Amino acid sequence: MRSGVIYKYKCGGCQASYVGKTQRSLHQRIMEHSGRSFRTGSLLSKPSNSAIRTHAQEADHPMREGNFDILFSPRLGGDLLIAEALAQRWENPNLGNNDGVNLLIT
Repeated sequence: MRSGVIYKYKCGGCQASYVGKTQRSLHQRIMEHSGRSFRTGSLLSKPSNSAIRTHAQEADHPMREGNFDILFSPRLGGDLLIAEALAQRWENPNLGNNDGVNLLIT
């Protein structure tokens, strides 16, 4: 039920991975990726786009809550963008567009 985290999804059927951030609880974000209501567990009629769900459906690799891990939780909410960009750089996920903020180190 932690919120304000950087998380990683690792497919259980292949090496596909995804790194993202959420200010909501991780459980709620996982339900959004699965196309279900976090309150009822029912399928949503118009779920938001999700690279994880698309991969799971196209590859026939079931998405499970156990495939998600919290990488870290920044202390300040504004640090989520920077933390996500760093995590994407370190983890090099192959799902999603990984369009976090570009970091310029001088």
